[in-house]
Amino acid sequence: MYSGMLETITIRKAGYPIRYDFDYFTGRYDVCCGNLRHNPNYSPRDKCKAILTKVLPKQDWKVGHTKVFMKDGQEVRMERAREEALLKYIITIQRSTRGWLRRRRVKRLNATILMIQTLTRAAQARVAYNQMKVGYARLQAVWKAHKLQYKYNKIRNFIIRLQARSRGYLIRNSRFKRNDAVVVIQSYVRGLLARRYHKREMQKNEIQKLPKSEQKVNIEEIDNMFKDLENGVGDFDDLDDANIEYIEDVGQEVGNQQGEFSDDLSAYTFMKYATTYFTSAVSHTHLRRPLKEALLHHDDEVDRSASLSIWITILRFMLDMSEPRNTATTENRPESTIIRLQRIIGRAQKTKAKAMMETQSGRKTRIYSAADGFREFTENRTTHLTKIQFIIGMGIVRPELRDEIFCQICKQLTQNRNRQGVQRGWMLMALCLGCFGPSEKFEKYLRCFLRDNQPRHYTFYEGKLNRTIKNGVRQWPPNTVEIRAARNRKQIQVRVSLMDKTVHQVKADSATTAKEICREIASLAGLDEGTYGFGLFISIFQRVSSLGGGREHLMDAIAQCEQISVEHSLAAESAPWQIIFRKEVFSPWYNPMVDPRASQLIRKQIISSLSFGEFPNVSDSKLANFAAQELTIQYGAAWNADAAAKVVREIVPEAKRKAEGPEAWNQKVKAALEKLKKENQLWKTSISSEQVQAHMLRQCRKEFTLPFSRFFQTRPVSRDAKFLSSEGAEMLIAVNWMEKSFQFICSACEDIDEIVNTFVEGLRARSQFAVGKTDLPQHMVQEGDLAFTRGDLIILDQVAGKALLSENEAHGRCERTGFSGNVRSDNVWVVPTLLKPDEELVKLFKMTDVELERLNRKTMSAAQMDQTESSAKYYTLQEYAQDFFRNENKGKSSRVIIAFDKSKSQASWAKSTQPITQPLLIKTPDYLTSDAGHMFLAILKFCGDHPTGRTVNITDQTDPIFNLPLKKKELRDECYCQIMKQLTRNPKKTSEARAWKLFWLLCGLMPPSAQLYPHVSRFLSSRSENAMAMECSQRVYRVNRNGARRMPPHSTEVEAIQNETTQIYHFIHLGPSQELKEVFPLDSSMRAGDLVSQIAKRLRMKSHEGFSLFIFIADKMIAIKDDQFFFDVIRELSDALSRSGQSAADYKVHFMRKLWISFIPGKDSVSDKLFNFPQESKKYLRGFYDVDQKKAAEIGAYLYTAFFDESPLNRQALKKECKLARKLKYKFSIKVKFSMDKVRKDIEKQLTNLAGVSPDDAKFKFLKVLVDFPNFGSTFVECRQFGDSTLPEKIILAIHKRGITVLDPLSKAELMRKGYSEITNWSYGETYFSMSFGNLINGSKLICETTQGYKMENLVSSYIKQLEKTIKKTNAKTKSNL
Repeated sequence: MYSGMLETITIRKAGYPIRYDFDYFTGRYDVCCGNLRHNPNYSPRDKCKAILTKVLPKQDWKVGHTKVFMKDGQEVRMERAREEALLKYIITIQRSTRGWLRRRRVKRLNATILMIQTLTRAAQARVAYNQMKVGYARLQAVWKAHKLQYKYNKIRNFIIRLQARSRGYLIRNSRFKRNDAVVVIQSYVRGLLARRYHKREMQKNEIQKLPKSEQKVNIEEIDNMFKDLENGVGDFDDLDDANIEYIEDVGQEVGNQQGEFSDDLSAYTFMKYATTYFTSAVSHTHLRRPLKEALLHHDDEVDRSASLSIWITILRFMLDMSEPRNTATTENRPESTIIRLQRIIGRAQKTKAKAMMETQSGRKTRIYSAADGFREFTENRTTHLTKIQFIIGMGIVRPELRDEIFCQICKQLTQNRNRQGVQRGWMLMALCLGCFGPSEKFEKYLRCFLRDNQPRHYTFYEGKLNRTIKNGVRQWPPNTVEIRAARNRKQIQVRVSLMDKTVHQVKADSATTAKEICREIASLAGLDEGTYGFGLFISIFQRVSSLGGGREHLMDAIAQCEQISVEHSLAAESAPWQIIFRKEVFSPWYNPMVDPRASQLIRKQIISSLSFGEFPNVSDSKLANFAAQELTIQYGAAWNADAAAKVVREIVPEAKRKAEGPEAWNQKVKAALEKLKKENQLWKTSISSEQVQAHMLRQCRKEFTLPFSRFFQTRPVSRDAKFLSSEGAEMLIAVNWMEKSFQFICSACEDIDEIVNTFVEGLRARSQFAVGKTDLPQHMVQEGDLAFTRGDLIILDQVAGKALLSENEAHGRCERTGFSGNVRSDNVWVVPTLLKPDEELVKLFKMTDVELERLNRKTMSAAQMDQTESSAKYYTLQEYAQDFFRNENKGKSSRVIIAFDKSKSQASWAKSTQPITQPLLIKTPDYLTSDAGHMFLAILKFCGDHPTGRTVNITDQTDPIFNLPLKKKELRDECYCQIMKQLTRNPKKTSEARAWKLFWLLCGLMPPSAQLYPHVSRFLSSRSENAMAMECSQRVYRVNRNGARRMPPHSTEVEAIQNETTQIYHFIHLGPSQELKEVFPLDSSMRAGDLVSQIAKRLRMKSHEGFSLFIFIADKMIAIKDDQFFFDVIRELSDALSRSGQSAADYKVHFMRKLWISFIPGKDSVSDKLFNFPQESKKYLRGFYDVDQKKAAEIGAYLYTAFFDESPLNRQALKKECKLARKLKYKFSIKVKFSMDKVRKDIEKQLTNLAGVSPDDAKFKFLKVLVDFPNFGSTFVECRQFGDSTLPEKIILAIHKRGITVLDPLSKAELMRKGYSEITNWSYGETYFSMSFGNLINGSKLICETTQGYKMENLVSSYIKQLEKTIKKTNAKTKSNL
């Protein structure tokens, strides 16, 4: 079926399918021909034709009556034409709009610019107007000032003429009035002098009425010392420089170090000190009335009472208060002022302690107050000498009152208008400075006061203060010789007699010691050997006392002689004392042939001693023998009867000469001479007097050991020493060249220590025998070194002082093996002996501490064992408690207590579970009662005998126990006794085990006192089966030798003992690297120096000199000093980290070289490889060395070989890729001033010459080249400086063994170099480090802004300390060679 679709389509194509009305067509497409819609000249049909003609010209379209007919596709063209027309109109609209906007903006800008120009021109006009206005005003001011000045000068000249005439008139009129006033003043003064003279005469008559036996002191003579001061004659302030030269003569070693106080004292004024520390409401100025309380705070009632008494005495001495009406005098007492003060203070303290114990028991008693004893000085009339001795004696007896005395004197000298009082005050100040010094807190304030108030004579007072600080505090107040010298402003001349009857005059001051006098006498007498063994002796009334040659003060001895003279009813100033210089003790190495002059004096001394019978039990044959030798010395070996009779009168005591007759003694001397010629080989040859004299002295040295000894009053401590006498009895020990060892307590421990150390060190320097301290088998020693075991005797080729002790290395032979080799001082101990030690002595060096203790116990006698062991199995503190514990039941008389079974009572020295209410020991001060109670409560909590709370850290339980005794020494014995109390009769095993752990920690922290130490030793030795007790015994022995620590136990120590182990280990990094580290065993009482020695020994280093331990934390490196305890530093660091919120495990301990002293490359290969090269290569690669291009290439080749160890083939391959330059420049941040390309080429040339060189050899060659640089081994610090305008702002400080060098940061050129001797002072803070050079006049100061101040201060102090040690060692070596 066909529908005709195709025809329809054909018809449609031939027709006009698109049809629009005229209105629609024109409304849509009129834009194509302009706006035709509103044009009245066109009809709709015409509009349509116009549009179609323009858009579709020559197209087939038709316009009907009402519509427009178009074919397909024509509509699309119409739409495109419409869009193009619309786009054209839109662009035109946009162009017009944008133009309008731009024109509007330009108009606004023009208006704004006009406004700105208007305002600116107005402002400029106003400024010009103001300037013109100010100019006119200044012109007017200048003109007006000129007019006023002219008027002022005119009036001034008129007034000056008027004043001149008026003053002349007034002076002429006042002349007659002044003459009348002078007459009145003279009459009053003469009356005052007459009354004073009458008053003295009355006092003198009252004293003369007393019996002569009671007139102990010549009061008139002492008062006359102050008579000139009262009359205004002899101003004490008129001291000239010539009068104080003797201070420098006596103590030349003080020098410029203590003679000048370089610190700035302007901030330490006395007014500031008074405002800060004075307790009472008084000012710092002069006062004429008594005080109600002391100026400074004092805890003790005795000190407070003494302060008020001293104030009253000072007021009376400085004429600010009248003498008391009571005419009774205290000068008729034979005892000295210092002894009376000691008796008063001792009685007050004993009475107070007794009253406290009786108060606790319920009884009330009257307490004897020190003020009652001081009334005899304040309420009675005393002389000026007694006042001085009372004031200064209180400062000597009570160190707490020294600042109080100085403050009172300074207060009375401030704004004091009484000239006589000021003169007396300065004299009192000078006497006080010569006897004792102030505390460290008041020292700078006192120096500032002296400098401000006595600028002219400040050196006089400063010299006295420095001398007193250097030589120590006096033991006696000033004597009349010192007072007379101060009053007359003269030097103290002391006459010293020698044994050959020659007399020398030396100069002295208040602080002069026997050592200084001996040194001066040795110089005057021409002693070549020096003063060792010689000492001073002072004699009075047939009594001879030894001052020795040490720290004893000469003026103290003179003061004692004056007191003895008073006891013999003579005036103090008339005391017939005499000072003698004589031999006191022989050294073990004494040689009479070394110093003939000294030998002659000793021979004269021996002759005098024999004549006066000073040597006990000398037989007639010995006297004849000595007489024969003296005859040979004076007159030769031939017999001469007259000469023999003269010698007999010189040597033989008078009683023996008269008993037997002169002829008999001549025959004895002749027989002795014949015997010497027959038996002694010395007389068989041609002998000289020097040889006979030497033989005589050697014989006396052996036979008269006791007379040539130093005697010390002691109390035995060790068990061997106690066995020599009854328990607790005092003894006299003689120190001489003989050998024996015991343990004692003595007040002159420093002198004993000095003489013993001198003997030991002198013998060690002259000894040729050493004993091995450690085992060194053959496989552990290097070639040429000697292998030995502990306890082997090694015989050195030469004395130790010339090789082993001075150079740390010597050649010797092992007696056991017979082999020879080099030995080092770190591995052997030099035996202080001149003779070969026996086998028994050598065996002792092979024993451990425990074996030595057991051997000591086995050798004790049965009586000593009975005394050591108690009736019980173990030793307890029962015996010790009877004498030193507080007895709570003392004074009670209850029947219940008497009837109670004592065996069941709880002893104060046995275990207790209840807290204590008072300290165990009597000597523990009362103000520490609460601390002792808290400490015992913490012990109970640690042992589990008292409930405790939850703890966060492991040290929370141990810190309350050990913090208190570490800070307060008075609680150390208290802590020992409390823990030993808990270890006695403790039935609870867990509690006892914890107490042992606590005691183990205590024995590593602090030693007991010398009084308690033997009881602790017996307490531990009686429990020898307990391993912990033996460990504690060794620890307490070591801590008693090394000293007490500062900080409580570290958590590592507490964890170790809690885990039942007594061995502590710690990681130590070797060198600056973080990779190389090892574990080392530590001990609680180990110091950093001991750990350094242990590390060096394990690494087989030849010497550890200059090495130290460092702690790296965050960006800081802290050096540990050798004398610091290792665990103290770690604990202090851990506490600081905990307070800052950081972890305590963030630190690392490194072992590195700190000081580069006596460094030689290649001497110690281990040190060069592990420490020296890594440390110095980093400094070089940071660009701190100034090198030229040739040196840079050579050193770069060594560094490349040492760091990378590349083969020659790889080196050639590296040339193309320039890896060498990148590795050296970028990896290590090297700073060079040359072109890296040139340096790389030079390095490559050098590398070709290093084929086959190992990295270790390259490191050695690197150090060998670098050691020639002047700043080798320096520590470089980059900082900014202030204070020196000649230096740039940014500098580099190089600290090395020769001093401090300032380098330019760019060129590395040396700008300034200062030696350590030029540095007078240095200080540091968190952000600065400052140094002072030179003196106060020509000095300079360098202030550096850096955060490395702590590091720089440590380095400077260490280098100076090391240099002082080296100088001292060199002097000792030189002295030993002489």
